[in-house]
Amino acid sequence: MNDKHIFSITIFYLVSTLFLFNNCDNNDDNSDTIIEKEDSSIRNGKIPFDFPVVTTTAKSGEYVLAPSLLFVEDAWKDKNTTFVFYSRKCIETGKTESKLSEIRTEVLIPNSLIIPIPVNEIVQKGDVVLTWWQSGTGISRAIIVDATNTDSPVAKYLDITYENKTTNDKGIPIGQMEEQLAPKTFVKIKKELQAGTSVAYKEDNNYLHYQVIRIEGDKVLAKSFWAGKMKVLNILDCIAIPIKLEINKGDNVQVPYMGSFIDGVVKKYDETSGRVFVKIVFNGEKNEIVVSVGNITKNLTITN
Repeated sequence: MNDKHIFSITIFYLVSTLFLFNNCDNNDDNSDTIIEKEDSSIRNGKIPFDFPVVTTTAKSGEYVLAPSLLFVEDAWKDKNTTFVFYSRKCIETGKTESKLSEIRTEVLIPNSLIIPIPVNEIVQKGDVVLTWWQSGTGISRAIIVDATNTDSPVAKYLDITYENKTTNDKGIPIGQMEEQLAPKTFVKIKKELQAGTSVAYKEDNNYLHYQVIRIEGDKVLAKSFWAGKMKVLNILDCIAIPIKLEINKGDNVQVPYMGSFIDGVVKKYDETSGRVFVKIVFNGEKNEIVVSVGNITKNLTITN
């Protein structure tokens, strides 16, 4: 990994940790209250990207994943704003936007930027779920490593860099640690193009790495894994990355590196932790990187 890559990852996690305590307090109101006013905010569910105003399946009292209102407001001034999605409690759902808890306050967030986390999800060992880094902050996929307690399974995070040197209270790097997920805080990823999954977006001669936030018609509202910037993609230009696929040592694969997919060769696959060790060549230099399942595929044709 070169210095540019390490610097960019460091900046991303610094942005995330600025909101380390940005998780939400429990809300005892579990009623599905609907905000009837259509003028509940100035923009009434619109976002600064070419994406329609939509409803939501989120329910009051449940967790959701959503960006800070600050990011949304900043994006109206600068569409290159970096977005980080955090855990929130849904307080009231509306037709165009919903009221969520934020630090010591309540905010209205457009429904298109809200990822619901429905309750009563049943998972098994090896399943991939969408959640957040629960001893830290920020959206992350995770792979279930122990489902003995189905309400509160043990998982390893997939979207925290494997090489991250930050350790937990046991001295284990956070990209390699196990953590027990709290009840009602995760949703099983069941299909490609589901919120939280990866796509390869064709732009010129490159395939760029994006995370799906919401799909409506032929429009994909997505967040760049590399810089956290939001963009609306045409679904015809997106190739869904498999949630999991059969991987063997020596397989030719395509993996994201510095924001774009490149060719690589599998050196080792740790199926339990969902991590794949891949040999790549970038700018003439050989390297080995660790990629998560859900970010690796075999069906892209890379042109140099």
